[in-house]
Amino acid sequence: MNKKILDGVVYTASLALCLALSWYAGADYNWDLRNYYLYGPHAYLNGLIGKDFMAGSFQSYLNPLPYVPFYLMVKAGWHSLVIGSVLATFHALNLFFLWAICKRVMHVPNDSPLGRWVLALLCLLLGTFSVLFLMELGASYADISLSVFVLAAVLLLLKGGDEPERLLLYTFVAGILLGAATGMKLTNAPFALAACVFGFLPGLHLQRRVKFFAVLGASGLIGGLLTAGHWCWILYREFGNPFFPLLNKVFRSPDFIAANHQHARFLPESLTDVMTLPFRMVDPVAWVYAEIIAPDMRFAVFFAACASLVLVAVLKHVSVVHEWLGAKALSGSQTVFVAYIAVGWLLWALVSSNGRYLIPLLLLIGPGCGVLLWRLLPLRYVKLILVLLLAVQMVQVYYAGKRRFNVALDWDGPWFKLIIPQKLTAEPHLSLSMNVLSNAFLAVFYHSDSRFVNIVGQNSLSLTTPGGQRLQRLLDEYRGRTRVIFEYELPIGSSDNLRKIYYGMRNKQLNQFGLRIDETDCLPIEHRPLLNVHFASGVQPEQVPESELYEKIMSCGLKPASIDPEIERARTRAAAILDKVQQTCPAKFAATSPAVFRSNNAWERSDMNTDLWIGIDDEDHIVLKRPRSPVRVLGTVSAFERGEVKLDCGQMAWQR
Repeated sequence: MNKKILDGVVYTASLALCLALSWYAGADYNWDLRNYYLYGPHAYLNGLIGKDFMAGSFQSYLNPLPYVPFYLMVKAGWHSLVIGSVLATFHALNLFFLWAICKRVMHVPNDSPLGRWVLALLCLLLGTFSVLFLMELGASYADISLSVFVLAAVLLLLKGGDEPERLLLYTFVAGILLGAATGMKLTNAPFALAACVFGFLPGLHLQRRVKFFAVLGASGLIGGLLTAGHWCWILYREFGNPFFPLLNKVFRSPDFIAANHQHARFLPESLTDVMTLPFRMVDPVAWVYAEIIAPDMRFAVFFAACASLVLVAVLKHVSVVHEWLGAKALSGSQTVFVAYIAVGWLLWALVSSNGRYLIPLLLLIGPGCGVLLWRLLPLRYVKLILVLLLAVQMVQVYYAGKRRFNVALDWDGPWFKLIIPQKLTAEPHLSLSMNVLSNAFLAVFYHSDSRFVNIVGQNSLSLTTPGGQRLQRLLDEYRGRTRVIFEYELPIGSSDNLRKIYYGMRNKQLNQFGLRIDETDCLPIEHRPLLNVHFASGVQPEQVPESELYEKIMSCGLKPASIDPEIERARTRAAAILDKVQQTCPAKFAATSPAVFRSNNAWERSDMNTDLWIGIDDEDHIVLKRPRSPVRVLGTVSAFERGEVKLDCGQMAWQR
């Protein structure tokens, strides 16, 4: 069959697969979308960077450029299915480039054209069937969109290895693509840096290598400036830090704590963690390299094959080994391709180990395994093993069970199905968000002169902490027009007494600002598709009006109140004690906001690197909270002050 026809069949099937899987998965309604994916481009395009403050916490200041297309489609009122289909079509470009890569690296000798085509197709399918890649199809995540840039760059660098006369031209374009991807999201930096391995292509003389690195570096810088230059300038002009709030230990913006951010959620604690990660990824449990169950045995196969390749190199003169392998050897392009995957994976593991940031390698690992198996095994076995690996991977994907990371909605109208009270859309006001999930996406639907601040969350704020002056200016400007928003967490049918306790907790959070909730001015914002499944004791769903069944975000007006000195003494005492506790494990609390806020039964603060919450509860216990774990009581305050409480800092890791 004609090669162009075969390619056309693969491209058409790839696009159809991406569209079908996206439609099946439903409209993605993930945590980050509600926090900053939609808010970021809204603030950027409407000049709100210096007007709001920490609306979506520190993520508000990540480059919003990759989310602009999604935002514009939502603002234009497009149907959710149309938006998802547009995104899935762009995401299908990943498979288009992956197919070209598979054909190039699997163009093996001693096989028929049809046999090589089958090999490439098996590698394409093996690369495609990844839980995380399939879950992001047609969704708002930037990782899968920016993976298109990375795969296009890898293809160009491979072409440069096979066409030496055009190597520098291909390198220039590849560098721009890698720089652009990194500029839009810094988590792509490992894949940009790993591209340096292509400078070690066999056969390149020294002068050519030097030119390669110079062109790659210069074009990467150009690509980064094209996609991030303007954003960095805005941040520098407004906050004095072009990467605000990242690297603030270097730039020292007064609007954020002097800390550098590196999310430790999946970071390895030791060299053993790094070396065992490919094999731990096979385990069908959550929180290994992703928040969800996403088993993947392909990296274990890849690195086991790499180790076998080293062993083969040692034993190459043994006659049995030589006879088994024949005269096969990896080409220069195949060698650097395998090295690119290995180096990229190692850099990724060291800087984040978060599977959502691994999309390019989740795709490239398919042909990576194919190349190594071809080198290690007789050709007649390679296709069989690839089929078996593909079958196992597909079973793992199927039994992972989730279609989307958080919530999957039906394709039945606009992406956001909200019922927002007219007062919030018609009257300018300041919203103080009081949850870790800021729900800053609501700002897109508010009055254009409204402002938004997240005061309780990943980076909590007070008037005396970094950023306090900006918060004070907003409170002064919107005096009498300030509201709080929070997710209404009480079960349906809760008693008046329980509501009184709940609002009392919220008022303790607001006490330091001289404000309290006006319960006569609380307006519910309904998430029409999201059901609240929590009911108070004795309340049955059929007893509740339909309008009460949906998840709600409450927006309440605020009124002036005298600052309660007893509450303030408790807050400042808790802050002083927590300062001392944190000094015992400084690495675990290196990026902790000094602000202290009230939860249901404790004064708490959190660290944005480790996601650890530490607090003083009502019984004067020092308590520690971390995701996936029950609250730990570390001891009483008095015991700590006597030196009787010893903190095990190592047990605070996510992996423990």
